[in-house]
Amino acid sequence: MNCLIKLTAVALAVTGCLSASAAVSPEEARQLGDTLTPWGAEKAANKDGSIPAYAGGLTNPPASYDPAKKGVLTDPFADEKPLYSVNAKNMAQYADKLSDGLKAALAAHPDARLDVYPSHRTAAYPKWVVDNTLKNATQCKEVGEKLVNCVGGLPFPMPKTGNELIWDHQLAFMGASFRGRGATVFTGASGSPVVMGVNDYWFDYPYYLSSNNGNNVTDFERIRYDYQEPARVAGEKILLHYKIEDASDNVWQYIPGQRRTRLSPDLSYDTPHPQSGGVAAMDELYGFYGPTDRFDFKIVGKKEMLIPYNNFKLYGAECSLDKFFRKGFPNPDCLRWEQHRVWVVEGTLKNGKRHIFSKRVFYIDEDTYNVGVYDNYDMSGKIYRFDVQIGTPAYNDPELGTSGLATLHFDLQVGAWVMDNYPSPYTPIKGAANISEKLPEREWQPDALAGASIR
Repeated sequence: MNCLIKLTAVALAVTGCLSASAAVSPEEARQLGDTLTPWGAEKAANKDGSIPAYAGGLTNPPASYDPAKKGVLTDPFADEKPLYSVNAKNMAQYADKLSDGLKAALAAHPDARLDVYPSHRTAAYPKWVVDNTLKNATQCKEVGEKLVNCVGGLPFPMPKTGNELIWDHQLAFMGASFRGRGATVFTGASGSPVVMGVNDYWFDYPYYLSSNNGNNVTDFERIRYDYQEPARVAGEKILLHYKIEDASDNVWQYIPGQRRTRLSPDLSYDTPHPQSGGVAAMDELYGFYGPTDRFDFKIVGKKEMLIPYNNFKLYGAECSLDKFFRKGFPNPDCLRWEQHRVWVVEGTLKNGKRHIFSKRVFYIDEDTYNVGVYDNYDMSGKIYRFDVQIGTPAYNDPELGTSGLATLHFDLQVGAWVMDNYPSPYTPIKGAANISEKLPEREWQPDALAGASIR
């Protein structure tokens, strides 16, 4: 995770439906581990073999990996060449595999393209996450504003409602605790990148800790950001306690000049992401993040789409800031696209609710639930913004799922885009992704923000 991303985030309360969702029957759950993976993805290959059968994911580092450099993920597919490329001239041929946002971006920028590589289903989960996910299939429920009887695994491996899939997306496994460093970089219509912020971050998921017995978890996620650059924000800190039932006192901010920690309750819904230059709303973080109560979500089904996958390239010197960020669309040499099966979820703005988007369509990877493409439409029904969520499988660390998660936000109306959690060259070790590490419990308290920055 996603990274001013999930964080400066909002005082959130994922509210879901008022009625209880139903867990699947034991008979239905028998498909998990049989025709389906334990997290509900189809095991089999597609008809033409362009999407392979699931074979256990990527768990063995490539020969190029140096274990002495923990977190430096070398590309196991570095020798592969694109199967084909999609651009403005030929995108009609691949229209059924492209989101509306990608079509609009390719049409607007003749130099933009998607290089499509062989598909690899690299997602892998620790055994304890798999075991808990299997338990959740028959016992986890959404009741009003909270999850009940849900332990540290994917909540709904066989989702029946749009809300359940949004829960899966927001609680997709990325590790129980980890740290990293990333930057938020804005690229305006001129094409010149501006570093809006560089921050050290720590993520902690009490939901995924062994102490979660399904009933006593109040903090589902905790995030801390310590800002390092630029000078105008250096020393600032953000602390988020993501509570499901109590969204009133969840976000705290420390301002060095004021020498005090204060509550920040207004970062939610379509409030602009503070470091996005107006290109992204708070609930666009990671494609979607936060309360669900303003939209009616429904599952449209599954389909095969082109989505970003196995993007190890972003951690290399060839994708430095001056090479990656371009006018309108990132350097296509730095992104890898693959064909995968995705869940399609559509969110429609509820009557009487306010938001800058009238409709949202999410294309969520069936294996990770946290990689994909997300389209957002304005009040006239026209494509307005879209988000691209990318990540890399953490083959170096069995306690992490997808490492180095980042999100690209595109505003088609103004021709600008911004990236959260851009890694190179801002990671502590050049080319490094996230590393499992638990922050001391005392540092998760608001009073700790006024202390010295952690190194």
